[in-house]
Amino acid sequence: MNKYSLNCKIKREGITDENIKIFSETYDIYCTDIYELIYEFIINKNRKVIEYYYNMVDKNIDFSIKQYYILKEFRSKNTKDSSSIEFFKASYGDQWEHFFKEKTNKTSGSIETFIKKYGKEEGTKRYNEANHKKAGSLDNYIRVYGIEEGTKRYEDFCERNKGNFTLERMIDLYGILEGTKRYEETQYKLKNKNTLHYYISLYGEKDGEERYYARNKKNSESSKLNSIWVADTPAYNEYRKMQEELGNWVPLDQLSDFELYRIKVHRETLKQPLETLKNFDKRGHQRDENTYAIDHIISIKYGFINNICYKIIGNINNLQMLTHSENSIKQDKCYSVINAK
Repeated sequence: MNKYSLNCKIKREGITDENIKIFSETYDIYCTDIYELIYEFIINKNRKVIEYYYNMVDKNIDFSIKQYYILKEFRSKNTKDSSSIEFFKASYGDQWEHFFKEKTNKTSGSIETFIKKYGKEEGTKRYNEANHKKAGSLDNYIRVYGIEEGTKRYEDFCERNKGNFTLERMIDLYGILEGTKRYEETQYKLKNKNTLHYYISLYGEKDGEERYYARNKKNSESSKLNSIWVADTPAYNEYRKMQEELGNWVPLDQLSDFELYRIKVHRETLKQPLETLKNFDKRGHQRDENTYAIDHIISIKYGFINNICYKIIGNINNLQMLTHSENSIKQDKCYSVINAK
C-alpha cells in the first residue's frame, strides 16, 4: 500500500491497531507516542512532526510528542529563530545544552579547530584575530561570558541595536516629531519602491516604465527557475517526490484527466511574460489587502469541457489580474467564451 492510500485509509477508518501497524512499517516509525504522532500527521495534516521524529532518531533521542508540541508552540511565536537557547530547549528538552554547544562550535570555529588546522602558535593567533573581528557576535559573547549569560547579553545587545528604521529608534535619534516623520517616509518608500508609479517618479515616464518592466521580468524569470511550483525544475521534482512519499500529493499516474489538464494549463501560464499584465505588481497572498491573483479569462474548466488546447487557456492573451475577492466570486465562470463553428 502506498502512503497516499494509507493516509486515506486512516482518515476513513480511524487510528486502529491494524492501521498503526501498517503506518509503522510503511514509514519505518516505531515509538511509544505512535498514536499521537499519527493523529498529528494524518488528521491535523502536519508533516513537520514526521521530520521531527526522524531528526530525533538521527540524534539517538527518544521521540516525544510532548516535546514536539513545545517546539510547535515555540515556532508559532518565533518563526525565524533557529539558533537561540530557547529554540534548542524547545527542540531537545533536557539535552539542549549538548546540541547548542555542538552548533556554536561548528559556526564559530573553536580554538581546538584552529590549532588542529594551523598549529598551536599560529592557530591561537588566528583564533584571537577571528574573534576580535566578531566582537559583537553570539559566538564571541558565549566565549567571554559562557552559554547562558553570553546568549542573554547578546540578545540584549540585539534588542538595543535592532535597526535604524524602527519608530522607537527614529524617535530616540530625532525626537517625536522629526523621528515620526522620518519613520513614515521610510515606510512609504519601502511599501512603494517596487511600484510603477515610484519608478516613473524617479526616472520619468518612458525610462521608468522600461526599468520597471525589466526588473519585473528579471525577478519573474529568476523565481521560475528556482520555484517549487514550476514543473520540471529540480526544486519542483524534489518537492513533488517528497510530498508523494509523505502522502500529501496524489501521484501523477493517479490523477484524473481534468487534474492533468489543469496542471498543463498552469505550466503554460508560468511560461508567459506575466510581468506585462496590468496590476501584476500588486500580486500577493489573499490574506493581504488589495492584492491580486492571475485569472484565466476563459476558465480552465470551460477549456477542459470544450476540449480547448491547454496552450490557448494558459496563453498571455487569456490572462488578467483580478483581486482575490473578484476571483473567488468568478470561480469557474468565463469572462469570455469561444464559439464552436
